Amino acid sequence: MQRPENHAHPHARGKHYGNFADLSVIDLLSGTFHDAADFPMTTGFYEGASARVPQMRAGRDVSGPRARRGAAEAAAVIGYPLGDGALRPVPRDGVARHSTLGVDRGDNRAHSSRLDRMLANAMSGAAFLATALSTALVFYLCGRFLRVLRIEAPQVYAELGSPTIGRYLWSNELLMVFSNFILTAQYRARLAAFPASRAWASWLHWAHWMQILTLVWLLVSIVTS
Repeated sequence: MQRPENHAHPHARGKHYGNFADLSVIDLLSGTFHDAADFPMTTGFYEGASARVPQMRAGRDVSGPRARRGAAEAAAVIGYPLGDGALRPVPRDGVARHSTLGVDRGDNRAHSSRLDRMLANAMSGAAFLATALSTALVFYLCGRFLRVLRIEAPQVYAELGSPTIGRYLWSNELLMVFSNFILTAQYRARLAAFPASRAWASWLHWAHWMQILTLVWLLVSIVTS
């Protein structure tokens, strides 16, 4: 579970990014995790933003100062000139202020880099999930296929070596002993007289190819990330 310090980190003034999930492992996988050492000194978008509860409940954007304050006062609050679209820091007392929205050029580059990493991690996570689901589907269909084949076509089952899911798991093989029989669609002619077994073999054929494609996707996403 996320620590209180980590939960408070994205609420810090000028941050508003990272540690999105209650379970830190999700942010670790997404590249958005930050292990905060302590609570932030200041929080919120700007002074008084947290008091705008009615506007927040009405669904209004309170991330920027109210328009009626005027451009000069708004610039004093967020540290940037408004009105001409410029995004240049306004130095005050020799200190360059950073936008509470992180929109200066340096922050934009860092934010873009974070988004790229997050997208790469999300793609890797999606590939891993797709591989896991396709593998689970292959196991399920293998079990159904072998059960039907053993009853409907015992001689074919014996010719394949009487395979079982348990034997496959313990042997640590990449593919089932009969995968070539399924992947190359040899089952269509071999099981022509056994409609139930042929139907399950057909489903297993497509699931096997889906598993191979997701494995390739996973490898590519790992290499490119």
